[in-house]
Amino acid sequence: MSTYYNIRTEVKINGMWHCVEPLILHLNNEGGAGEYQLALTYWSGSRSYFGAAADKLIEMSVSCKYDDYSPEIRAVFDSWKFDFEDKESYLSRNTHVIPLDSVKDAVELLGGKTNHAIVHKDAIVAFEAGEVEDIYNTIDPREYSDLDPEAKKLYQYYEWDDNMHWGPYLRRILERASRRVFDFADANWIDTKLEARLILYIS
Repeated sequence: MSTYYNIRTEVKINGMWHCVEPLILHLNNEGGAGEYQLALTYWSGSRSYFGAAADKLIEMSVSCKYDDYSPEIRAVFDSWKFDFEDKESYLSRNTHVIPLDSVKDAVELLGGKTNHAIVHKDAIVAFEAGEVEDIYNTIDPREYSDLDPEAKKLYQYYEWDDNMHWGPYLRRILERASRRVFDFADANWIDTKLEARLILYIS
């Protein structure tokens, strides 16, 4: 069974939370105009790749009751067409609220790329072209120092992100959420330094 991760962004204005996602027109099966739906800051359908990022977000999450979500997010919850006895209990298990500042702190603490090594240049070319998902053709500094001058030309120091590490995903989410917050503040002529949070729903 697939696992789906849906993330939206909220900001706090005058003590109330508001979702800052735009409405996007979704086309129907015939390609015509369908319904307008609240956009997502980020979506993933892969537990294998996004699982570590989801676990990291949940680790930073804080509690939130149904009434404390923004009206826009509550409307999404209310639109779901399935039965459950206790909405509050269901949401507490499947929905997680993460302060955007916590995500920013985690990204800053991580620093740059998740991996670094002395890598064969052919491996770098293949990785950057998307032909392989990770880099394995590496050597340690001692091995590199033992190479003859011509062989050394085949290698270089390189930094890259592990596709299953939480780092690159949280950087991407932070960038998108920050843009949502900036656009909202800019459109309303208010300070861009707003309290913001992510709403992660797992289905």
